[in-house]
Amino acid sequence: MKNYTLLIAASMMSMLFLFSACKKEGPTEPAGDLTGAAEKVNQANQILIPKIVALVNSGDTTAFNLSAAAALYSEVLTLDANNKDAHFGLALIDVLSLGNNPDLRNLFGNLNIVVGPGILKSFAAPNLTSYGTLMKDRLFGAFSGSMTRALGKGTSLQVDHPVSYYQNIIETSFLPNLASAINHLTVVLQTSTYAFIITPQMANGDITETHRIDATEINLLKALIQLVATDASLVVSYNIDYSSSDSVAVFQAWQATSSFLALRTNGSQRMKDVKTHLTGAASSIQASLNYLMTEPPNPETDLINYNPADQQAFLQVISSLDSVKKVLSGPMTFGGVPTVNFKNFFDDAIPNYKQMVPAYTVSVQRNFTFNRYDATLTWTATSFDTWIFPDPTMRGLFPGMTDANLKVQLGLSALNWQRTVLISGF
Repeated sequence: MKNYTLLIAASMMSMLFLFSACKKEGPTEPAGDLTGAAEKVNQANQILIPKIVALVNSGDTTAFNLSAAAALYSEVLTLDANNKDAHFGLALIDVLSLGNNPDLRNLFGNLNIVVGPGILKSFAAPNLTSYGTLMKDRLFGAFSGSMTRALGKGTSLQVDHPVSYYQNIIETSFLPNLASAINHLTVVLQTSTYAFIITPQMANGDITETHRIDATEINLLKALIQLVATDASLVVSYNIDYSSSDSVAVFQAWQATSSFLALRTNGSQRMKDVKTHLTGAASSIQASLNYLMTEPPNPETDLINYNPADQQAFLQVISSLDSVKKVLSGPMTFGGVPTVNFKNFFDDAIPNYKQMVPAYTVSVQRNFTFNRYDATLTWTATSFDTWIFPDPTMRGLFPGMTDANLKVQLGLSALNWQRTVLISGF
C-alpha cells in the first residue's frame, strides 16, 4: 500500500502555499452584493497568502498577525454569510493565530499539544490507516491516566506556573479558536463539491500545475483540529494543581473532598466535549476517505490521489472508526476485558477521583532527596478483605463491575496490598 505520510504532509504544505481566491478581481460593488463580497475575499487572500508563504519559507513569526485578513473575511460574511472562501480563510486564521501566544507555546512544549502551523504539518505524523488505533488508545488512556494519579502513581508535570494558569488560557484562548475553526469548516463542507481551484498564476509561480483542494483535504484538516480539541478538552476537565514544596498544600490536596483531581468549573461539559470531538474526528476521517474513493474525475491535479488498490485498507480504516464511534455510544464488551461504557465516562464524568478509592487518612513527610513533600495515604481498612471500593463500577464506566473483579483488573491482591501508599512524583 502507498505510504500516505509524505502525501498528506505535501497536501498540507500545498494548502498553505496555494490558498487563494478562485474568482477574478472585479469592480467593487455596493455593500450586500455578492460580487462585493468576492472582492473583499480577494483582498483578504492578498494579505493572508504572503504571510503564510513567509512563515513556511523563513519561520517569520509576523505571519501570525493576521488581524487585517480576518477583518476582511468577517466583512465578507456580513455580505454573504455562506461564502465558503471566507469561512475557509477564517478557519486557517483561527489555527495559525494560536502560535502568537507565548504562554500557549510554552504550555504545548510541556504537554505535547500541537499548536499553530504545526497543527497542519502534524498530518505527516501518522498515516491514514493508523487513525483508528490512535483514537482507541486515547479512549482507554483517558481513564487509566486519571486513575493512576488517584492511586498515587502519577509523574510530575514541570511548568512555570500552576497548571490552572495554562488551563485558563486553554479555556479562554485555545478552545474557542478550535471551536471556531471547526464551525467554519463545517459550513465549507456543507457543499460537498466545494474546492479551491488553484492556478500557477494565483500562487505567483510557486507551482506549475493547476491544483484542487477539495473535501478530502478539508475533512482531514477538520479531523486533526477535532483531535487537538479532544486533547485540549481533556486537559482542562480536572483540577491538577499541586505544590509538592509546601507541606500544608500537599496535606490539603489529598483530603478526599479537596478540589485536586476533581472536575473544574466547566469540567463536566469539557468531558462531554471530549466525546463530541472524538466522534466528530472519526466521522471527518471517514468522510475524507469516502469522498476520496468516490470523487468524480476532474481536470485539475488532486493533492491526494486515489489508488483503487488501496480500497481495502481504506475500508478497514472506516470500519475501525465505526468501532470507535460505537464504543462512545454505549456499553461494549471486548474479549478478555470487562464491559465498558465510555458514554457514561464522558457524559457523567467522575466528580472527584479521590472519592473513587477506599477511605483513607493523609500524612506528609519530607523528601530530602528531591527537596519536596510526599503524601502518605493510610487506608482506613485494616485488611485487604475489608478494603472496599465505594463504587467499583467507577460511576458506570464498568457496568456490573464488582469490588473483587475491579481489584483483579487493577492487579491488586492480598499478596501485594499494603495499608499505606506513598504518593510521590506529583
